[in-house]
Amino acid sequence: MSRLRASLLVILTLVTPTVGSAQSSQFGVRALGLPSFPFSIRAQGSGGAGGTFDPSSAVNPASLFLVTRPIASINLIQNWRTTENPYGDAVGNDTQFPLFLAGGRISRLLSGAVSASVYADRTFALSTRDTVDLRGVPTETFDTLVSKGGMNDIRLAGVYRGRGFALGAGVHLITGTNRLAYRRVFGDPDYARVETKGELSFAGLGFSAGIIVEPNRNLLIGASARVDGDVTMNIDTLTLGTLPLPMTLSGSVHWAPTGRFSIGGHVISQSWGRLDQPLKDREGTGAANTLSVSAGFELGRSAQTMDRFPLRMGIRWASLPFPLENGQDQGSEFGLNAGTGFAFGGGRGVIDMAVERIWRKQDPGYSERAFAVKLGVTIRQ
Repeated sequence: MSRLRASLLVILTLVTPTVGSAQSSQFGVRALGLPSFPFSIRAQGSGGAGGTFDPSSAVNPASLFLVTRPIASINLIQNWRTTENPYGDAVGNDTQFPLFLAGGRISRLLSGAVSASVYADRTFALSTRDTVDLRGVPTETFDTLVSKGGMNDIRLAGVYRGRGFALGAGVHLITGTNRLAYRRVFGDPDYARVETKGELSFAGLGFSAGIIVEPNRNLLIGASARVDGDVTMNIDTLTLGTLPLPMTLSGSVHWAPTGRFSIGGHVISQSWGRLDQPLKDREGTGAANTLSVSAGFELGRSAQTMDRFPLRMGIRWASLPFPLENGQDQGSEFGLNAGTGFAFGGGRGVIDMAVERIWRKQDPGYSERAFAVKLGVTIRQ
């Protein structure tokens, strides 16, 4: 691939203006996309509130202390979105498989797991319409940019279970690809359309560590830290350079005063502001640090049948890292969640279900309403 073609694609990828319509979230168009936390569907039913203590989630490696027998789980999410911005309105939908995890006990005090999850989603389709002068004649143009894929996180983690505490650590391989296609069609049929395609790939490494303590049988307190290095970007075989990735800090609490009821919450901070100047150097809109907060509860039908259709509900709020235009305020998203689940096969299988209503906005003029239906399947020996 020529350097000219590679430069065009990376500019379109990292600094594309948000115009026209988007099939997926317009808030995933800038920079590295829309960040994602690898919570299980069970945790998402309560807004992610218990996710840092959930062994089927991949946020705090210490949560694997609950893995006492082999398990495997997978998530499925179907999204429907309505997008509004100063350039028009659009509707769209997409299907995601954002998390897979498999793990088990290594010894009496050790457990481990491997997981694959979405780090940042960059699946979208943008269309623009403009008029340019060609040989002094105004000519209408129709441009389309399609991106499919994103950055993925493959984690290998382990945990040591002590008396009243658990210590975990993980190694993260950051990978993934964006399949890019750009096309321009001219209103004048005498001009041939222009097309270019390429594959933007990512490669990086990160490390995480976490702790969970149990002051008493009803209370869990957790904390974790993750440090990601630089991610290397390539267009096909051409290396484009690197971008720094954020440090992630989380704190969480889970309280179960009775066998039927539990409540929890978390706070997660990410230093996406590390990308601000590197993105501006590439003529992008920069980046800002983010905060995610959630709270939720789970109510079971009885202490003996906690896996049979419990009620889960939660709320979450998060700031978004990448402004859509220069000088914009930081965007945010708010979600209302509800979920339930049931066990089958003598407790060897669990199906979790959740729904979420999401509102995203960034002033001036950018908003999005989304509805997500979520399904998680866990098999345990």
